[in-house]
Amino acid sequence: MEHSGHKILSLDQSISLGEAKWPIEKGLPPPGPIQFTSVTSDSVSLCWGTPEGPTEPQRFRLNWKQERNQQSLIVPVTTITIESLSPGEEYEFSVATIGDSGSQSPCVVASTQTVIPQPQDLTVITDLTTASVTWSKALDQVSYLLFLHRDGEEEKIIFTKDIRCSLTGLQPGTEYKISVSTVVSSGYKSEAVTKSFYTDMASSGSFLSEEQLRCSICRDVFTDPVSTPCGHNFCMGCIKEYWDNCSQSRCPVCNKTYSTRPELCLNTTLSEMMAQFRTLLTENASSATGRSPTVSCDICTDLAIKSCLMCLTSYCETHIKPHKTAAKLKRHELIDPVKNLEDYICSNHDRPLKFFCRDNQMFVCQFCTEGDHRGHNTVPLAEEYVEKKSYLMKTQTEVQQMIQDRLKKIQDIEYQMEIRKKYTDDEISASVEIFTALLHSIERSQAELLEVMEEKQRAAERQAEELIKDLQQEITELQKRNSELEKISHTEDHLHLLQIYPTLCSPPHTKNWAEVRIDNELWTVKVCEERMKTLKRAVSELNQLFNKEMDKLDQTQPTLLKLHAVDVTLDPDSAHPFLILSDDGKQVRNGDKLQNIPDKPERFYPCGCVLGKEGFSSGRFYYEVEVGRKTEWDLGVARESINRKGKITATPRNGQWSVSMKNGNKYKAYADPPVLLSLSKKPQKVGVFVDYKEGLVSFYDAENRRHIYSFTGQTFSEKLYPYFSPGLNDGGKNAAPLIISPVTHTDFLFH
Repeated sequence: MEHSGHKILSLDQSISLGEAKWPIEKGLPPPGPIQFTSVTSDSVSLCWGTPEGPTEPQRFRLNWKQERNQQSLIVPVTTITIESLSPGEEYEFSVATIGDSGSQSPCVVASTQTVIPQPQDLTVITDLTTASVTWSKALDQVSYLLFLHRDGEEEKIIFTKDIRCSLTGLQPGTEYKISVSTVVSSGYKSEAVTKSFYTDMASSGSFLSEEQLRCSICRDVFTDPVSTPCGHNFCMGCIKEYWDNCSQSRCPVCNKTYSTRPELCLNTTLSEMMAQFRTLLTENASSATGRSPTVSCDICTDLAIKSCLMCLTSYCETHIKPHKTAAKLKRHELIDPVKNLEDYICSNHDRPLKFFCRDNQMFVCQFCTEGDHRGHNTVPLAEEYVEKKSYLMKTQTEVQQMIQDRLKKIQDIEYQMEIRKKYTDDEISASVEIFTALLHSIERSQAELLEVMEEKQRAAERQAEELIKDLQQEITELQKRNSELEKISHTEDHLHLLQIYPTLCSPPHTKNWAEVRIDNELWTVKVCEERMKTLKRAVSELNQLFNKEMDKLDQTQPTLLKLHAVDVTLDPDSAHPFLILSDDGKQVRNGDKLQNIPDKPERFYPCGCVLGKEGFSSGRFYYEVEVGRKTEWDLGVARESINRKGKITATPRNGQWSVSMKNGNKYKAYADPPVLLSLSKKPQKVGVFVDYKEGLVSFYDAENRRHIYSFTGQTFSEKLYPYFSPGLNDGGKNAAPLIISPVTHTDFLFH
């Protein structure tokens, strides 16, 4: 459609030409440079110049791509808008002139990134120590990144998919700044929307603001507040000193000049407000959680407002006055109140620590720089502070980038899991459909086969019935002839015998039954056997095909099990005295010599085995053990109450689920009764998987991804511990250790 001279096109209307290549005609003039006239979250408007030379209407091939996705379109205009794009994605656009033969000119290329909409309508509702932050949704299926900032504290980072967030543990009467950004699936985030807010004061009825109660000369809260005729307030000592150093009396705020110095009187109302404010500060300090401990005045019990590094004393509002009025005390260095003032003083010279020695990486005073640290690279604390803060800011930037990278990784994983789930659902649906059709086909073929066999049986029975009927009729006639022959054989009538002789001696009208047979195809057992062999062969081939495909699936099973990997460490208190464990508890071998170690109830003896330190009473767990250099080993799991002393019969009934290898190539699963195993390859590393709830213990060749054996349908009622036995030393032939291998599973999610 046409709109304001632009052609509007959404992605589902575009003509995708994939990665097709077109011949380049060097003589064909290319378009002018691409310019982007508008970029939004889901659309890009662009234009380009007409080629030099030709005056007739031109056609252009426009391509735009984002990562692996590419779209292409042929247009007769030089201005177009592409819609239905993804927010926060980098798109590359290229335009080429198309010749009459279908060839194209060299391309002009430009890139831009679609906009990520900011959250809107950011609202903060505060309480004493909590705040509720809400905003309007920027896009569907996006996340939000929040930064909570307060002066003097580390920035707090919050990641959420909701459009609201509750903040707790805030300080009463404190200013905070909250920033909210939209984060899209690519990991990019929008410009932040920022809002400052104050939490409520401890007293809901208080209308006092600390900023309103600060003297504009000393920038501290008022001490003996007075008011000038122009209406501005100052500390009495501050305004007197200010006027003493001025040629004329004027207001430091509005610069109003007075011919004579005004008479100043204490502002009793403001003094009462100051007293109320100091009370509120004390209440807030005592009720706030997580705040630095308050400092009391060293002379009285009031709240200290300053600490003096020269006097090593903290002062309240009343007792700090001499430091603001006395000339000698004014030169003392005051800081915000701290408890451990001695930490700010040099222990050698009792002077403030004002410098930092970069050579020795320590704080020093002025005397130190002229003594032990003379010639060292020493700088004022402020300078070192700026440098270190700059480094911290750089570190913070790196940390924030790491956060961004991990947020993008989260988005990638979630996206890949969505794709994987879709593919899995599609595969399940297709598999069910195929197997359902196959079952229907088998059932139909079975019914047809049975019908044919039954019909042939009925035909054979009909044929047999007809033959038997004919035979019975001939038998009746033969029996009649036989009776006549029997009768005539006893006659003495010579004439009668000779008269009927021709009739009785003529052959009877019968079939030659020696050549009559039942249809072999219908009757012969051999034919049935051949047909059954053919049917069994087809079923066997189908079964082999299924097994081959299932074998491929089985090879992925150990990979998935690695997601349940646990860190197993051997328990030295359970190890047989012959067994030698490595310092890190990851290897065990048979030293073939008793060690001088204390006997304990949990130690195995005389069975040469050891358990893992940690037991499991729920969920799933998986671990791997290197066994390649050994000629004998035994691995599995055992319940906590397994017999540790005396002979152990390895069966599930006795609390042990294990497989073993003996004599270098004999494998056995200790079921009840034991099962001999036939492995095509000698495992170099064995994986053990347990599903506690399902009662499953499985063993795998971890490197070849082959299933070895599974105990199924077990019932577990107590903790299960990994079980290891390196076997006998066998004169050094089996001296190699069992080694617990680390299992990493971050790379196994998306094959």
